[in-house]
Amino acid sequence: MANQFLEAPVLAQNTSDLLYVVDEYVAVSPMGTRMTKNACKDCLFVIVNIGATVPLEYALPLYGYLLPIFVATTTVINTFIVIVLSQKHLRTPTNYVLTSMAVTDLLTGLTSLPWFLYYYTMKGYLVDQRSGLDSFWCHVYPYLSYILPTVWHTAVIFLTVFLAIQRYVYVCVPGSIHRVCTPLTTRKCVIGIVLFSLLTVMPEIFGKYMEKTNVDGRNECTIRYTSWVLDILGVQLYYSMYYWLRAVVVHFLPCILLIIFTYKLARTIKLSDFINSGIDPPASRKCSIAAGPGRTLHATNRMLSVVCSVFLLLEIPAALIFVLHIAIATKVLTIDPRGYHILNVLLILRNILIVLTSPIQFTIYCSMSEQFRLTVRQLFSSKLLFVPQAQATFHGGKRYSLILVDVEKQEENKRAKAKSSFLQVNHRYVYGL
Repeated sequence: MANQFLEAPVLAQNTSDLLYVVDEYVAVSPMGTRMTKNACKDCLFVIVNIGATVPLEYALPLYGYLLPIFVATTTVINTFIVIVLSQKHLRTPTNYVLTSMAVTDLLTGLTSLPWFLYYYTMKGYLVDQRSGLDSFWCHVYPYLSYILPTVWHTAVIFLTVFLAIQRYVYVCVPGSIHRVCTPLTTRKCVIGIVLFSLLTVMPEIFGKYMEKTNVDGRNECTIRYTSWVLDILGVQLYYSMYYWLRAVVVHFLPCILLIIFTYKLARTIKLSDFINSGIDPPASRKCSIAAGPGRTLHATNRMLSVVCSVFLLLEIPAALIFVLHIAIATKVLTIDPRGYHILNVLLILRNILIVLTSPIQFTIYCSMSEQFRLTVRQLFSSKLLFVPQAQATFHGGKRYSLILVDVEKQEENKRAKAKSSFLQVNHRYVYGL
């Protein structure tokens, strides 16, 4: 699940005043807030108006009913992926990264689910329209709707980048494997990524806070800014710096890195296919060493290349939408009022697609990884055995690892070989060969 949880500055137009306001799910609205005179002049507080920026006719069925089902489904799938990849024979640095991706994706959905259930499924929006959010939801909604999910989705983004870099090291810089791709180094990198993801939302946590405020006799949920934002930066500069920096560091840069390393990995796979087919391409074979370790490594590279490519297909539109919203909010771009509505609807639809990341990844694992399929079967069947298998390494040696084999398939292969041998002997006997 992705950037539906990312907060962005929302442009409010009130005569000539420009005010950055915060609303749910990167929403943009030309008339999205109600504000006091002081709010426009001094930006002391902004009244939260969720309904003005999220089209209810789309949000209610999709966020209120469909998305909780998808979150529940992805929770089950991610839990299953974690169980499978945590099996002893699958504990490799690469699988540790994949497991971490599943956990962070799981937390992205779970931390946002309470807000979806309350506001849309249980019709909390009616209470909000009638009397405003109560004190509890006013204080926790920023954390449940975008801050915590943003932390976990940011971690997913950089874990995917780390996965691509790790595979690049495996196939193109094998001499660095024992420094970059060890279990200890991988764990340190994963922890560092999570801490960095938490650091990216610190301006949100320490720059503003929610408070119930009486406005015209109505208790409104309002956003208030801390003294360092008001006195040092100012609200407009605070939002501009934070969100443009986030757009570059959290969205643009990871997408560029993923494109580069996924391309290199795909190119290596193509070279390997040439070599395996007996054609030695005249092009540079700098990374063609990836063909050496054999079919298992080649299949792993292909699977992870597909995982990164699918993630890019979902993340690039997400990044473009995020940047587009910021550009509109900061008046870098201007669109007519109908454009705001279209952007918000597209955002909701994209959010639904993002939730489908986990089922897509599960399908990739099952269709492209024989060991993943066998491990899934092993959890429910006793007809699988662990056997040692010698595997080539990048530096020319061999290592032994346990792999699962299908007992029934092995027996079937033995019977087929025995039958073939019998027919050959019988053929020689009949024809006197």
